[in-house]
This record gives sequence, structure tokens and C-alpha cells, in this order.
Amino acid sequence: MASTHTEQTLHVSEYVRFFCKLHALVAAGDGGTDAANELREELDYHWRNLTSEEVSLVDALAIDLSRIGADWASPEKIHTKLLGEFEELKRSKNWFQLLAFLRKHEVLLPPAHVCALRGIWWAEFRHYVAATYFLGEAVRIDPGDLRFQGLLLSNMVRAENFDDARRQALAVAARGSDPVALLLAADILFECAVATNDAPAASDLRQICDIADRGRAALEEPPREPWRRQLAFSGQLSHAICSELLGDRPRALVAMRAAKALAPNVVGNDSGSENWPDETTDGEQFRKVLEERLEQSHEMSSSLAVALAA
Repeated sequence: MASTHTEQTLHVSEYVRFFCKLHALVAAGDGGTDAANELREELDYHWRNLTSEEVSLVDALAIDLSRIGADWASPEKIHTKLLGEFEELKRSKNWFQLLAFLRKHEVLLPPAHVCALRGIWWAEFRHYVAATYFLGEAVRIDPGDLRFQGLLLSNMVRAENFDDARRQALAVAARGSDPVALLLAADILFECAVATNDAPAASDLRQICDIADRGRAALEEPPREPWRRQLAFSGQLSHAICSELLGDRPRALVAMRAAKALAPNVVGNDSGSENWPDETTDGEQFRKVLEERLEQSHEMSSSLAVALAA
């Protein structure tokens, strides 16, 4: 099956959306309500318009969702042949075969990684609500892995689930021992603030800056892992933009310079050391340049995600 998300029909997109809503109701014990029955009617309509390949896809979603909450032990060792096949599927980005591979061999692979890769798969095809179910399960299984937490939070934002994203980002910030986690929390809070308000409240911006300040102060050296470096870079950029929105140019410059120091080692930072604003740049242009870099960094964080199971 070689279709991409741009080729998928409206019916499969709507089916996935309604199915996830129904799954949430059933999980909450509300599967017999009028709301659930209305969703079933919507599902029946879209089901009748699916191709055979799309039927296989949504059947796979149902099977995989049924595995949420079903714990299985992480294997002590992954067979070399199995690992080689897995790595080849990742390199080729053959997403449909990768999903089938995970289903076939899930008990032979680390469970949190299986769930995370399922989430990445659905996010790749812009079904962000479905992605959050699987990424949330990865976090449940391994709550200490910041990779999974970052993926979950970013997909919550893409799914426009801003309340839960904000709540979880604040919880990450409250734990506060990892500087990259603090910068991640600040970045997610900033995304939620600008997505839900044309002009974010000054109190929200100050809270974001305070969290990011804690992260920047504790980050003694650039993170070695690419995914941590990317998260830190995004967090520093969000910090700089927040500070500029508050009219605090000195603070914005400190955060921007921290981001700039990470830039040479950030994936996808094509413009290198050029086109960074400075003390003389007007406010609108200052924000525009940094917002463009932040958008690019968020895109690269998604591209790096598939490497998490290496």
C-alpha cells in the first residue's frame, strides 16, 4: 500500500476521527450512550465509502487500540535478524509494512517503543488524535523517557488538545530536574498560548519565561543526543519570542543567543549563523525570524522521532 496522507480519502480521515472518539467513550464506560450510538452511525456511513485498503487500515487501528493497557514484558534481547528487518523498514520509511511488522512481532520488541512508533506512524499521516493514544501509552509504560513525553505533547498540540497539553507540560515543569524537560515544557506552553489567544496574556508569557529561565540556567552544556538538542533549541526560541512579546529585549537576546549556540548542531538549521536578529532589529522582524526558525525546528523534531527506537 503506497498511498500518502495527501491521497487518503476524506472518509478514512473521518472514520479514524470518529473511531477515536468512540474508543474514548467506550473506555470511559459510556459505550451505550446516545453519543456513542451517533458515532456508530457516522462510522457506518464512512465505512461504506472506504476502499479495501482503507478497511485494512482502520481494522489495524482497532486491533492496535485494543492493545492499549495490555502490558507485556520487554525482551531481554532482540534477535539480530528481527532488528535488521526493523532497521531496514525504518530507513526505507515503508510505514505500512512497519505497522504490520510491529503488530506481528510486538511481544518480541520493547513495548514502549512499539507504542511510540505506532503513534509516530499515525502522526506521519496527520491523524494526531490516534497518535496521542499510542504515545500516551508509551508514556504510561515508560514515564521517565523524555522522548516519549515530547512526542506526546507535540501531538496533543497538533490534535488541538490544548488543555491537556498545557496541563501535562505544567506537570513536566513541576518535576523540574531535567533542563531539557523544562525547555520542552516552556515550548509546549508557548505553542498552546499562541494557538488559543491572538494576544497571549502577560501572566502566561511570564510563566513560560520563568520555566525556560530555569531550564537555560541548568543547561550547563549542549545536549549530546540530537533529539534533546532539538528540544532545547525549540525551547530557547520560544523563550526568546515570549520575552520579546513582553517587551524584554535583554532577556530575549539572552535566550536567542542560547538558541544560536545550539544552532550549528541542530538538524535542519539550514541558515546557520546568518539572519539572526540583534539589538537593533525591530520587534516585528525579531519575532518573525525566530518564529520561522521555531517552525522549522518543530518540523525537524518530528523527522527525528523515528530514530527514537534505534
